[in-house]
Amino acid sequence: MAGIHDYTMRTWGRQSAASIVSKLRAATRVLREHPRIGRLGQEAGTRELTSIFPFVIVYHVSGEDGWSAGRQDDVEILRIWHGAQEREEPAHEDGEVLAE
Repeated sequence: MAGIHDYTMRTWGRQSAASIVSKLRAATRVLREHPRIGRLGQEAGTRELTSIFPFVIVYHVSGEDGWSAGRQDDVEILRIWHGAQEREEPAHEDGEVLAE
């Protein structure tokens, strides 16, 4: 999330950066309570939350589709994509586990 903040601050200013990061953090908190709220993802075993336009939060829920790391219903954020980014590279980047 630091990369998103830094890029947005350089491009659009401090206030925009703070607003976007705040909205993305709020969306990840919703995932703790409702881990299956996102649509099924492009990659097997993933889900995608698209409520913060133009961002796509790619994540997986433990215990779903053969993923067994963590407790049942733990959420791991795999990547946050901007809608303008190419999504050809693997989505996993040192994810953050959000415990239930």
